[in-house]
Amino acid sequence: MLAEAYRHGMAVGGWSDVPELLDAAGIGSDLPGVIAGDSASAAVEAVTTALAGHRARDRFPPASEPGHGRGQEGQA
Repeated sequence: MLAEAYRHGMAVGGWSDVPELLDAAGIGSDLPGVIAGDSASAAVEAVTTALAGHRARDRFPPASEPGHGRGQEGQA
């Protein structure tokens, strides 16, 4: 479930053993929207702040430039 939330750009995080859990899921703890707090209260505060942005869109590169995707007008 952690990896799925990450793939959807949602904020993920925790405290205590979270770095090991993130590593096991293949998630880097230094990425946007990924929180590794020193305590439960710090992690909850950071995740709550990150969730206010809905998704960590800067975690992933853009797929294409606007107007250059399939189904767009002007395609040859």
